[in-house]
Amino acid sequence: MTATANRLMRHGLLSASDVSLQCDSHITMARNIIKRVPLDGGFIMHGLAAMVWFRVLSIAQVSNSYPILITLIFVLVSVGAIFFFEDTFSVQKGLSIFVITLMLLGIIEVASA
Repeated sequence: MTATANRLMRHGLLSASDVSLQCDSHITMARNIIKRVPLDGGFIMHGLAAMVWFRVLSIAQVSNSYPILITLIFVLVSVGAIFFFEDTFSVQKGLSIFVITLMLLGIIEVASA
C-alpha cells in the first residue's frame, strides 16, 4: 500500500507541475494541488497503510515486521518507478534491488524461525 501511495503521490505532484507557485496566496496554491486525484489517492493509501501497519504491530514483533516493511517498500517503489515513471534502470540499481530482495528473503526466513 505504501509503495502504491508513493507512486500515486509522485504522479499527482508531477501532474501538478502546471500549478503556478506564484499564486495569490498559499491557500490558492494548496487548493490547486489538492484537486489532483492521484495526490489525494496517495494520501488515502498512506492512511490505509498506517491502519494495516497498526494491525501488524498488534500481532507481530517489530523486530521482525519492520525490516520486512522497509525492504518491501524499497523494492516495490524502485521497480514501480522504473515501470510507471520511466526512471532510469542501471546495472547498479538492478543489483541493489536484487541484493535487497535476497536480504528480504533472509529476513523472512529468520522471522519465521
